[in-house]
Amino acid sequence: MPSMCLHNPNDFFHFYTIPNGDMAGLVWALNPPIATFNGPNTGATVLVNFSQSGTTQLCATPTNPCYDPTPICLDLDVRPLPSINNHPGILYACHGQHVYYELTGDAAYFRWGISICTEGPISKEGPLDFIAKNPGNTPIECWITMGAYHDPECHSYPIPLKLVVYPRPTLNTQNIQDITVCGGESISLPFSGTHNTGYAWTNDNPAIGLPASGTGNINFVATKAPQTETATVTVAPTTDICTGDPVTFSITVQGSNMTKPPDIIVCPGDQVKVPFSGNATEGYAWANNMPGIGLDGSGMGDIAFIAEGGASQQVATVTVWPQPCPFAPVSFNITVRPRATATALPDTTVCAGDTLALTLTGSPGTQFHWTNSNPAIGLDTAGNAPNLLVLAPQAVDSARTGIVTVTPLRQGCTGQPMSFSITVKKCCATTAGTLDTAAVTVCGPDKTIALPLPKGYHLEPGDTLRYALYSNPANPLGSIVQYSDTLLFHFLPDSMQLDSTYFVAVLAGPLAPGDSLLLDAAAKCFSLHKGPKVRWAKKPAMAVAVPPEAVCGDGCVNVQFDLAGTPPFEFTWQVVQNGQVLLSRDETVATGHQHVVTVCPQDFAVPTAANEPVQFRVVWLVDRDCGCFD
Repeated sequence: MPSMCLHNPNDFFHFYTIPNGDMAGLVWALNPPIATFNGPNTGATVLVNFSQSGTTQLCATPTNPCYDPTPICLDLDVRPLPSINNHPGILYACHGQHVYYELTGDAAYFRWGISICTEGPISKEGPLDFIAKNPGNTPIECWITMGAYHDPECHSYPIPLKLVVYPRPTLNTQNIQDITVCGGESISLPFSGTHNTGYAWTNDNPAIGLPASGTGNINFVATKAPQTETATVTVAPTTDICTGDPVTFSITVQGSNMTKPPDIIVCPGDQVKVPFSGNATEGYAWANNMPGIGLDGSGMGDIAFIAEGGASQQVATVTVWPQPCPFAPVSFNITVRPRATATALPDTTVCAGDTLALTLTGSPGTQFHWTNSNPAIGLDTAGNAPNLLVLAPQAVDSARTGIVTVTPLRQGCTGQPMSFSITVKKCCATTAGTLDTAAVTVCGPDKTIALPLPKGYHLEPGDTLRYALYSNPANPLGSIVQYSDTLLFHFLPDSMQLDSTYFVAVLAGPLAPGDSLLLDAAAKCFSLHKGPKVRWAKKPAMAVAVPPEAVCGDGCVNVQFDLAGTPPFEFTWQVVQNGQVLLSRDETVATGHQHVVTVCPQDFAVPTAANEPVQFRVVWLVDRDCGCFD
């Protein structure tokens, strides 16, 4: 059955011819009549005008009696014309855009073609699928020719589709770059490019002060915040149809934040250090409203200076700005207390026995602390005085000088020390001379020592020489245990203590009023000179803790000695029988107070007599200070 496409119901004509049918007197008929004959329906050829689709039978019947009357029939299949039912009318695209469009309709497949607006001519079957091109500066129009097909023989008339391709906008990136600003700054970012009428942008961090999205140029005031904020901004050029490639850059808004330093109070001369901390990337600038404290009026970085003081207290306010964003300054105070001063005193000389009173002066409200390098002048080594320094020099054999250093104190601050000398002279010729200062040890009670007479002593008329044995080297006259006109001293248990240290001094001066022995220590010409240190030690002692009962045959016994005294000890022990020394040994005990010796008969120099007693005895013992026999 032949098939054909019904292209147009009004003008789809088809000729049918039966060869050599001119003489047959053919009459043509259609059953069913889905078409009409254009012209007569007789003759060898007829023109059929198909008006609808469907199947029909076209028959030619001979009417000439000379021909076989059997009709000659042809079955026909008339199909409707294939079509596209989603024709978009017009398409718009941008340069570089992928164009894809699915065609639908009453067709087995579709074919299309385009010659411009692409890289080159394209002819394809299937959906519209290509990359639009327009490298120029203005929109261009081009046409896509489409066709619907049942098969290669049955297809629609060419169907045109208009395509408008616009140039794709571009953004000028020469002036677009990452920027860093301070909070509070005005930011203006104008954009430029080609083929565009506007700009669309997004911001991933509105905390910088810029909204999350917008169009056009960017203009805003950066947020002032303590911390630094960074935003990523993406800008794309746009037209009504097209959007160009986006450009991304960052905007960093630096914060301004620093820790407020505490207010501080310092003294003149103090080393003052104030470090700053915060988020400044270029340091810290500061200003000081009172340079008189020793700090400059302005500067950069941490503060370090030596405080200067005045007659009154000074309070400076220091204001600090983090850099480069100084919008969040902080202030703190530095208080410098008033300077403490002491008025200088001249070097002074005084006679022994006289009283010296020195008035200390300085800045108002100042107290004074003093030190003395030589207590022999009659002044303690240190003390405090509101304004008066008093000393009563004792008798001296020769001039003594002490350096007195006075430090002023005011409101907890120490001023510059002031020093002067005090010299105590012996203003009379009396002197007790000098004693040999070699240390002496006295062992055991009821002992008497005799020391050499002093050298170089001198007595004025009315002066007397005396000797003293005392126990406190810091207070000789107040701790005398024996007072004598000779250098003989008796060590007696009833008035003195064993295992103690005593000291000897020689004294010269007039007798105390109404006394025939004691000297007047308050007299101007009284002289005292210290001599040797005397150690009064106990004699060492020994006891046998476990006396041996017997020494028999070859047996040995251990003998334990308990020692009293001061290590180290040395002693000699012997074994004696009938007056004959059988064994003699020397022992040394470096530490401790116990010692064990072993006695063995095989060590005896001669054999012992049988059944005769044997004596064990110690014949000599000394410790660090004394021997037990003298």
